[in-house]
Amino acid sequence: MGIKRKILMGIAIWFGLAIIACIFIALQPSEKKEATPAVKQESKAEELPQPAFSKDNSLTEAEKLKNPLIINHCGQMRVITNGTGEGLGYAQIIEVQQDDFEAITGKQLMDFWSECNFDGWQFVYIFECIGRNRTGRGMIITGGGSGARYGLLDTDEDAGTNFGRVIEEYRQFFHLKENNGFQYFNSTDPDDEPLRFLGEEELVFIVN
Repeated sequence: MGIKRKILMGIAIWFGLAIIACIFIALQPSEKKEATPAVKQESKAEELPQPAFSKDNSLTEAEKLKNPLIINHCGQMRVITNGTGEGLGYAQIIEVQQDDFEAITGKQLMDFWSECNFDGWQFVYIFECIGRNRTGRGMIITGGGSGARYGLLDTDEDAGTNFGRVIEEYRQFFHLKENNGFQYFNSTDPDDEPLRFLGEEELVFIVN
């Protein structure tokens, strides 16, 4: 009886160890799956936006103070997300009062372009305002500063992924790096010349 009891006890111990080993192996994949999103989230949180303005430019303080696109930048930004709520980056937001918005010239837009830091920003928005209210007119700058679209935009803060979407386009701009100039065409005029050069004194946000 003593020998049988020892054999049974040995079998029970090995059986118990086998069950523990199986449980340990079964739990390992689920732990890895749970750990992966946490690592991804942490790395995304470390991706901070770049400064809004670059220090590399030749503008004088007088030119900066006269430029509504520069002096009205108050550090606003917005997180850009996709349909699943995943963060894609950040957008700069600049708000300009209506009188100043309509008086912005080609030179002021060029100076702003040389001052603005597009690195690391998903979009740069320029919105026209009356008081604290956005009128809907605005410009969205994309492609790291390579181009822009001007027209009616969705400026509703509750618009979710539709925020900044172009509802009606008036003009498209293309930045020329070699001379910091612009070519554009009027989207509202089907008979317009395909591309024009934006003059320094030309009003940017007035479409005839």
